This record gives sequence, structure tokens and C-alpha cells, in this order.
Amino acid sequence: MERRDWLRVLDASLNRAREAARVVEDVLRLGTPARPSAAAAARGLRHAVGDHRTALRIPEAERLAARDSRGDPGAAAAPVDDGAGDPLIRNLARLQEALRTVEEAARALGAD
Repeated sequence: MERRDWLRVLDASLNRAREAARVVEDVLRLGTPARPSAAAAARGLRHAVGDHRTALRIPEAERLAARDSRGDPGAAAAPVDDGAGDPLIRNLARLQEALRTVEEAARALGAD
């Protein structure tokens, strides 16, 4: 894969990780029973994912220039309905998967 391809993978995975962390935060903050201390930890995690963008030392402009939403072959695919189960657990798993992809993309880009 070329650098641009890895930048696209990195960008999508960072966004996916932040989205999943946001859902986790909201479920913990607004769900019943509310778990404010866990929600605060989840908020910290979401911010840490955001901070990771700069820690990678890949210029944001380069990462954003690699985006190609219209050319994404998976964009037209039907979404997988994994609606079963606890949204907290689903989004923690989604976060874990996204961070694993970030790790591999960063390694491929030489930004360990």
C-alpha cells in the first residue's frame, strides 16, 4: 500500500475510535444508572484519542488531503446490523478494533 492509502486508513480509524469513545462516554453519563466517574474516564479517553493525532507527528493537512469519501469502495456497502447486545460493550469493542488499526497504520507510516 502507498502512503496515501495508509493515511486514509489512519484517518478513518482515528475518527472511528473517537466516535466509539463518544458513545461510551454518553452511555455512561446519560444511561441509567448514570456513572459519572466512569463517564469522566471515558471523556479522558476520547480526548486522548484526539491528542494521539498530534502525537503521531503526521501533519493534519496531509492526513486530511488523503481522504476520499466519494472513492471509498465500502461506502456503498450495506451496514452490518450488529444491534444485538449492550451498546456499551459494542462500542468498547469498536474502540479496541479502531485503535488496533491505528497502531498498524502508524507503524506502516513510521510514526510509532
